Amino acid sequence: VYFVLDNSGSMSEGGLPVYFTDFSVPFVEQGVIRRLEAENAAGITFRWSFAVYDRDLRLGMPITADPAALQAGLDAMKAESKGSGTNTGAGINFVVEQVSAQADASKLSVVVVLTDGNVDPDVQEYMTERARAAMDLGAEMFVIGVNGRGGVDEAELATITSEPVNEHLFIVESFEKLSEVVVDVLAERVQLTCDVCEEGWLRPTARWAMAASSAEASAGAVIDGQPGSVWEAATATGASWLLLDMGEARNVSAVSVSVDAGTVRVAHVQALSSSFAAAAAAALAHPRTVASFEVPRDAPLHVIKFAPTVARFWRLLITATYDARPAALAELLFFGILNPLCNPLVPAPDPEPRPLCVVEVPARAGWAAQASSAADGAPAAFAIDRYLGTWWAAASTSAQLVDVTMTQAEEVSFVVAYLRATRIVTGVVQAFDGAAERWRNLRTFAVPTAEPIHYLRFDTVRAAQWRFLFRDLEPQAENPLLIFELFFFVNRNSPDLCPVPPQPPVSAS
Repeated sequence: VYFVLDNSGSMSEGGLPVYFTDFSVPFVEQGVIRRLEAENAAGITFRWSFAVYDRDLRLGMPITADPAALQAGLDAMKAESKGSGTNTGAGINFVVEQVSAQADASKLSVVVVLTDGNVDPDVQEYMTERARAAMDLGAEMFVIGVNGRGGVDEAELATITSEPVNEHLFIVESFEKLSEVVVDVLAERVQLTCDVCEEGWLRPTARWAMAASSAEASAGAVIDGQPGSVWEAATATGASWLLLDMGEARNVSAVSVSVDAGTVRVAHVQALSSSFAAAAAAALAHPRTVASFEVPRDAPLHVIKFAPTVARFWRLLITATYDARPAALAELLFFGILNPLCNPLVPAPDPEPRPLCVVEVPARAGWAAQASSAADGAPAAFAIDRYLGTWWAAASTSAQLVDVTMTQAEEVSFVVAYLRATRIVTGVVQAFDGAAERWRNLRTFAVPTAEPIHYLRFDTVRAAQWRFLFRDLEPQAENPLLIFELFFFVNRNSPDLCPVPPQPPVSAS
């Protein structure tokens, strides 16, 4: 991500441009640097650069993923005074030099220009030429025009903006709105928000350990990310359970169970104050049941949301199965705050826990799926057949899209997607807005090779046509992208839609 910042007098309100003190520096110090530290620990490459200009380039911070280097660049930015003249091309040229020097040309480059567009007449052509050079290198150009003292020249700004212009050019009337717009732009394109405490799938680590009431040797199958591996209880008699030790306390707000052959009927999610063995031996605090739920017989994947709860040990207690069969589970997924540093204090126990109501929007007869390409024997229809043993496979390494057309408009709040890519690719969830006759971006996400499960949450949208776009696939790869299944869910407020089964007795162990 490259920020190109106008330092001219027309962008100032007495002294430095307001965004230096009220936006850019606090935004980066409080959000970006903290995010970089977390992503560096996770092995994710996410880099930043700043260019400050007036008549010429005043400050150019090379692209970096080093939090210390970024902080040094911000300290230098703070020392800048406002300048005179506006040569936006000088700032964009610094970006061109940075992008050209990158060894990996496949990196997604996003440029955000903040200016009022009052470029000096003698450098207008140079600005347009430099912006075109950046776009020719694959950079995506966003421009945010600020209504400073000189007003906004929107036509001028459109000449340095990526197509379609209406999705890349934004005009704000005041500096107060600037932060909100920039965050919206980056949240949609590169999944960045000022709040680094975002939710997602809690990927298992080497510290995670599983135990079970029986067949413990295969208990790890439920967290291996492979739907084809299954844990099955040794007997159908009595309750059975799975216990997870996360190795550290994590903030969890949802669990999904991938049920094998429809065996699990009633289950309970519990947060433990200590390990199960210690609780049983030392009679420590009983497990806290955070959600009790019933799994529909025909649901291959069931999601249970509940109030955010912080705990290290989690247990899934199964108290009823269909047809008196042993409980069997393919996957047990936990969703919550990705950064453990964001864990809040543990909330007070709820005397009557109730899961937040989530209803699956199941694929129905008449639903259709189409893709821009499909490998032999792997059609797009396999992405919505409610079976994890089949998949759609891309037959091309160009940008791919998968369209899902429902028989009628349905409300959707999030999608759980089982995907596999041969490299990190960029995905976008879209819904077709019939009133505006255009596709609306709902969520941008990355598809790392090690993460087969994605929790794609957005504001509830009602639509009949849904699109999943994928870019940056690996060149020359065979089947570079697979979609095993797309599950659609909607949040509901009515408890009648989500009946809560009786809770287990406190002593159940």
